[in-house]
Amino acid sequence: MTERSSKRKCVPDAQAEAERIINDANAEAERIIDEARTEAQEYKNHATTAAQNTLDEAQEKAEEIVRDAQKTADMIVNQVKQAKHDLIVVKEQLTCYRTGYEALQATDLNELRDQHVEALKKIRQAELMLCAKALLCQYNPDMACPLSGEVMKDPVLAADDHSYERAFILEWIKKKGVDAKSPMIGVPLANFELRKNWTLKKIITHQLEQLVSKQRILHQHTDLLTSLIVTRSPSTASSIAYDAAPLQVDTRVPIPGIPITP
Repeated sequence: MTERSSKRKCVPDAQAEAERIINDANAEAERIIDEARTEAQEYKNHATTAAQNTLDEAQEKAEEIVRDAQKTADMIVNQVKQAKHDLIVVKEQLTCYRTGYEALQATDLNELRDQHVEALKKIRQAELMLCAKALLCQYNPDMACPLSGEVMKDPVLAADDHSYERAFILEWIKKKGVDAKSPMIGVPLANFELRKNWTLKKIITHQLEQLVSKQRILHQHTDLLTSLIVTRSPSTASSIAYDAAPLQVDTRVPIPGIPITP
């Protein structure tokens, strides 16, 4: 009877001990879970911050690429506009000459032939120079004014040590006033003195002459053919001259310091 009573008394103690162990285990499990959640949240925050930084850098780089592309596109648009304007001028000259030629058919044919040949030479020279300027801008952008995008005729050095077309940099300074900044680097100009860039002027002139010379050689056979036809029939020559296809530009003309596109 006493042994049975002892056993009955031990049962509640064992149950209490088991409950205590279970409670301790649950508390430890909750602590471990809380620590895991905290650590996971820290990793998540770190990963989110890193991803955001990477995204910001990528967006900034993309914006920079877009800005550069826009500048290049604007320069090309300006060059195309200038080329169209020059072609319109050439066409107007052709129209005026053709009208005058038709009106003077009854005059001395020798004089008309000389005028015709001279006009063709001037038109050819204008077309060759236009092609040469386009090639020079394409293969050596340093020869173009940063403000106009065109080959410089009167290059000058400003206080920022960059070269510009005189008329355009003067207009820039006049527009911006005493607070005028460098169009290239964006810092205030130390002074508004403009120095003639003779070296750049000579380089531009030399390279344009080289390009025109190379293009003229390519069209010598056309000039010879026109001359032969003029000798036999001026009216036929006039028709051929005005109906001829536009000059084709040889983009592989070698220029010192300018690579040839394969």
